[in-house]
Amino acid sequence: MKLALPIFIATVLGAVITFITVKSPSPNRTPDSTEQESQISQLRKELNAAKARTARVETVEIRTEAPTETQPKSTGPGIERHMAVLKALTPEQDRMRRLAVYHLESITEIGPEALPEITNFFEEGVDLHFQAIPKPETKPTTDEERRRARWRKAFRNRVPSLPTLNTTFPATLRLGLIESTANIGGEPAIETLVQLLSSTARGIEVAYLEAALENLAPETHRDTILKVSRDILTNPPVTSDEPLNKVDRESIGYLYALLIKYKDLNFVETAKTKLITAEGALDSYALTYLREVLGENAMPILLAAYTDPRITDPTDKIILRDAALRFIGRNAEADQIFFETVKEGLTKMKEGDMFDMKRYEHIGQPLGALMKDIGDQPTEVIVNRRKLLGQVRGQSADLLLQFGLNMMDKELGKVQQRREEIPNLK
Repeated sequence: MKLALPIFIATVLGAVITFITVKSPSPNRTPDSTEQESQISQLRKELNAAKARTARVETVEIRTEAPTETQPKSTGPGIERHMAVLKALTPEQDRMRRLAVYHLESITEIGPEALPEITNFFEEGVDLHFQAIPKPETKPTTDEERRRARWRKAFRNRVPSLPTLNTTFPATLRLGLIESTANIGGEPAIETLVQLLSSTARGIEVAYLEAALENLAPETHRDTILKVSRDILTNPPVTSDEPLNKVDRESIGYLYALLIKYKDLNFVETAKTKLITAEGALDSYALTYLREVLGENAMPILLAAYTDPRITDPTDKIILRDAALRFIGRNAEADQIFFETVKEGLTKMKEGDMFDMKRYEHIGQPLGALMKDIGDQPTEVIVNRRKLLGQVRGQSADLLLQFGLNMMDKELGKVQQRREEIPNLK
C-alpha cells in the first residue's frame, strides 16, 4: 500500500503533463502560454518528487526482501576441508578462536552429511587443545607461598559446574565437535553421541555428552550416563606424567558433578573408600559428593575422616571442617567440631600480637560457618546458631571479637524475626 500510492500519483501526474504538452498550441505564445508553462513546471516538480519517494520505498523493500528458494545456496568447502583446518590450529595463533568457531559452525551447517567424518575423528582417539597447557607450578619456598599453595589446593579440587552447550568456547576440538553434532540433531546425531559415550574415558566429554543427549532425548540415556560416570570413577584411566589441560585436570570432578546433579546414591560406598587416598590425602571430589547427596547423614563419615590419623595436611583439615560446619545448629557432631575449632582459634589468638589482624584468621572459619546459608535455614537452626554464638561470647574478652560477635547475632536475630513473622517461610 505504501508503494502503490506514490506510483499512482506519479502515473496521474505524468498523464496530465503528457496531455498538456500534446495539446499545447504552436510555439507562437499566447497571453496564456506563460501560465501554462508555469503549471507544467510545477507538475514536473511534483512528478519528480513522487518518483523520488517511490525509489526510496522500492529500495527498502528490496533490501528487506527474503531470498527466494530459487536462489542458489553457497555451501563453501566440504567437511574434509573444515576438519583439515581445525586439525592444523594451534593455541598460539592470533585468530585461532575465530577460525575454530567459523569452521565448527560451518560443519554444523553441512548437517547430517558431516556426521561420518566426525565419527571417524572421534574413533582416532586424538584431540586438539584450544587452550595452552599451563606451566608447572614451582615449589613454594616461603611461608606466604606455602599458605597460598594450600588455599589454591583447597579451591582447585572443588566440583566444577557442568557445561552448557553453545555458551562458552570449547576447550578442545572433540568438545567442539560434540556441540556441532548436538546442533545438527536428529537420530543419526544421537547415535554418534551414544557411540562416543560408550568409548570415552574423559570426564569432561561425558559431561558434554550428557548436556547434548539431555537436550536431544531427555532422560532417555540418563542411566547409561550415570553408569559410565561410576565406571570411570571406579577404574580411572592412567594418565601420563605430562602437565594436563585444565579440563583434563578436572575430569574426575565433572563425573562427580553428574552424580551430584541426579542425586545418585549408587556410588556412596565406593566414594567412602576413596575419601582418603593411599597417600593420606583428602579426595575433595569424593567429599563434596558425599556431603551433597547424603546431606546431614554424611556427618558420621565426615567426623571419621576428621579424626583419621592419616589426615595430616592442615589444608585437608580445613576442607573437612568446612564440610562439617555446614550442618552446625542441626547436628551434634557438627557442633562438636565447631567448639573444638573455636577453642583452637581462641588459643592461637592469645599467641599473636594484639595489633596483628592475622591472629583472628583461625577463628574466622567456625564463626563464618554460623552465617553460612542462613537465608535457607529453618527457624530452629537459626535459634540454635544464636545459642552457639552466645557460648562463644562468654569465652573471650577481646573487644574486637566481641564487636564482631554482636554484629553476627544481630543479623541472625533479623533472620529469626522474619521466620517468626512469616511462619511458612523456610
